[in-house]
Amino acid sequence: MTWEAVATEALKLEPRERAAVVESLLLSLPEPHENEIGEHLIKAWQKRGEEITEGKVQELPVEQVLTQIRNRLG
Repeated sequence: MTWEAVATEALKLEPRERAAVVESLLLSLPEPHENEIGEHLIKAWQKRGEEITEGKVQELPVEQVLTQIRNRLG
């Protein structure tokens, strides 16, 4: 399965479920010192998950998010 297929399916989940997926993926990464992923990044994603769950941020359609990701990856 490609990352795009996974992302498409994950974006169909409810906000709380997506936040749980993000947290699970982040926690599955190597320790920050091994992969240059700092604690601030993990905290930022956790905060974002809370904002989504609480309805403080607007969600985007799957197609728009995937287009933005593709554009960023070149």
